[in-house]
Amino acid sequence: LPARAQELSAAQRAFLSRLSIALQTVPWEDDVLQATVFETARMTPLAQSIAFKGIYRVLLDKDAGPKAGNLFAYLDREFVCRRLAELSFETEAFWRETAITSEDVTKWMAQQREKIAGYSHQIQSAECGSVLEITVEMKDGKKHLHRVWLEATPDADKVLSMIA
Repeated sequence: LPARAQELSAAQRAFLSRLSIALQTVPWEDDVLQATVFETARMTPLAQSIAFKGIYRVLLDKDAGPKAGNLFAYLDREFVCRRLAELSFETEAFWRETAITSEDVTKWMAQQREKIAGYSHQIQSAECGSVLEITVEMKDGKKHLHRVWLEATPDADKVLSMIA
């Protein structure tokens, strides 16, 4: 693992870990692999440019590179999955880095209302706290995850009523 990979954020590390899992079962074809990268970034959630930077950092020790799907297809699946899973991450740091405010998720939902097919939610809890995760399915079939950090006394119903 390149030494500079240690500089990746908790969100990038979590993305790589999730991508490692997702890549284990998909067909090893460049277009499918590329789509899996985009889907995993949306479901982490992480900006695509930051997600790709993490991939190139752990595989090439660079901040940019060739189309990720093509790169993966050229490499051995076991190697890619093992390399992407090498970095650990702290759940609290990951959740805090990827959480947005309830106001931001409400605004995004209002802006996208015509494109949204539906959404679901769940509360995730750990020793560090809790988050409300809202999975939004778009009419084009793409899914997006939005995470809201819940304070010491979680009031998920308040957040959900804001976006309804």
